[in-house]
Amino acid sequence: MKKGDPDQAFSQLLSIGENAGVAELAGKAYYNIAKQFAADGNHERAALAYGRSLHFLPDRRNVLQRLAESLWASDQREQATSVLLYLVRLTPDDPDALYKAALAFNLQEQHQRAVEFCQRVLAIEDRADARRLLAASASAE
Repeated sequence: MKKGDPDQAFSQLLSIGENAGVAELAGKAYYNIAKQFAADGNHERAALAYGRSLHFLPDRRNVLQRLAESLWASDQREQATSVLLYLVRLTPDDPDALYKAALAFNLQEQHQRAVEFCQRVLAIEDRADARRLLAASASAE
């Protein structure tokens, strides 16, 4: 296998299957391949690889965040928002997850939902970015 070839690495990982003994290793490998796909601008492949990583390592916060980012970058807005909402359910007190959900709703012109999520962020911590987004979303309603 040629070093730095995420396509070939992805294909080889698909052939591993679901042996419990290699699940963690496979999940991490998919995650690293996904990061390389994303760095190369191939967000659709990155989203697929992040999804496979989650198959082996479910509910990993960082993988879910990156999956949402790759879905968003590949114009899969609804799926990205669904992933963000799932992340918020897993980590309801995570201001970063809440802010990203607020931002997604604002960009989809769902301003009331954006306001709700910004308020949740600000109830946890005072963030200038959340205050600005709250003001922008509230004025757009």
